[in-house]
Amino acid sequence: MKKACLFILIISVLAGCQLTTHQKSLGQINQNYDRLNDIWDGYELSERYLGYLDSRGALHLVSENAPDSGFSQLENGVWLSDARYEDLTGWIYVNRQFSPLVTASVTRALDPPHQMLTFLVHEDFHGYQRTDFENESVSTLSALDIGDFELARLIALLRIERALLDQALGAPTNELKFQLLTAYMSVRHWRMARLPTEFVRQEKAIETTEGTAEWVGREAAEILGIPVVGVPSISHGLKMNFEEADENFAARLVNKRVYHTGAALAELADQLDIPDWQNRIKAGENVLDIFSDQVAMSPAEMERVAEEFFTSKEFQDLYEAAKSIEFDDSSAAEANEWVSRYRWQVTLTFPSADSAGNPQKLTTTSMSRVEIPITRGIFLPMVMQLNFESENYQGELRGATLILPSKQDGPRQIVIYTNRVERSGANLPVGNYEFPLEEIEIPRMNVSNGGVVNVQVEEVVLFE
Repeated sequence: MKKACLFILIISVLAGCQLTTHQKSLGQINQNYDRLNDIWDGYELSERYLGYLDSRGALHLVSENAPDSGFSQLENGVWLSDARYEDLTGWIYVNRQFSPLVTASVTRALDPPHQMLTFLVHEDFHGYQRTDFENESVSTLSALDIGDFELARLIALLRIERALLDQALGAPTNELKFQLLTAYMSVRHWRMARLPTEFVRQEKAIETTEGTAEWVGREAAEILGIPVVGVPSISHGLKMNFEEADENFAARLVNKRVYHTGAALAELADQLDIPDWQNRIKAGENVLDIFSDQVAMSPAEMERVAEEFFTSKEFQDLYEAAKSIEFDDSSAAEANEWVSRYRWQVTLTFPSADSAGNPQKLTTTSMSRVEIPITRGIFLPMVMQLNFESENYQGELRGATLILPSKQDGPRQIVIYTNRVERSGANLPVGNYEFPLEEIEIPRMNVSNGGVVNVQVEEVVLFE
């Protein structure tokens, strides 16, 4: 054991194993495994490793399972690594393998510690989705086409839908909850039938992936006694006017909203005891469609209910108010302001199978202050952190400008904008190449494990 770790352990013993505030927060998880394991069928927090990295790079974990020999046990199921991970300076790492026995979701030592736990469980559930959900391929947030649907009418409908969900959450009886849910389903199905298929697909996919993770995180927070959680917090999110936020088109219409609508639908499924709803989502259904067999109305009846809403004074008031909201979908122009700073765009294409034909799934975790939807996917300027990994690849981008293309069948890609791209110290000219990822040199990208990838180097092309 290193001297520093031995010193920490001795001090801990002399002080009666006094844990830091962040370590105590992890210990709360250990003390509540029985209840935490009941949140989602199959998601056993006691079998997973969660934790944080402190300012020295030491890894603090909580788990019922003892990790490898390179960890010192503190108390309440909290473990401290002998090793230091100074190179891991990002905010979040999901399903990161630290040793043969330890694959963990870890964050920085965020303050306040109790909010760190909510964030950590939310992100770790995404890690569970990646490995255990049948249809985890949530679409990357990208430019949204609403076709010829009138924007003011769409905004009014979205607000009516959120109001109905909010009322259903707080309804005193299941009968009233089902009535409000039926009204909600009627309005939403009317809307979805008139929007482009891709808009509806993205909305439902993101709503399921992010909404269920949001719900699981809030359920965990409630068990751990973290304030302002559970249904009141979901209700608060449903009351927010996302459409009036100073953000881009997709963020205002879909991206921020569906965290809360998805969590609300998950909460309603739980309140109403929808049969096997969690395993149905795990098997590939989305969180909206698990209610389809609960609504005893024909499509024609649902259409009639929706039409009744449109003649109400409440809808007309929302509709008139929505007309005054200004939308300027200037995503391409905004992205071009960033792209014009670079000379090259480098597309990394990761194979969907290894040389033996075994499927290979690349996963990404990103944190960015700015997300700009474009037709191709999501544009991330000066990304705070993007981790990508699979069995044969592992790397990180920090401060780079890039595109995460929308997920489609076939190989995954990352497009990086840069003023320098080299291979083994020599400039890499325009062209198409195949070589080990570890040989490419791009500023702000670090690779720790790299099989062969396709590398396409092009001059920067502005978006139209």
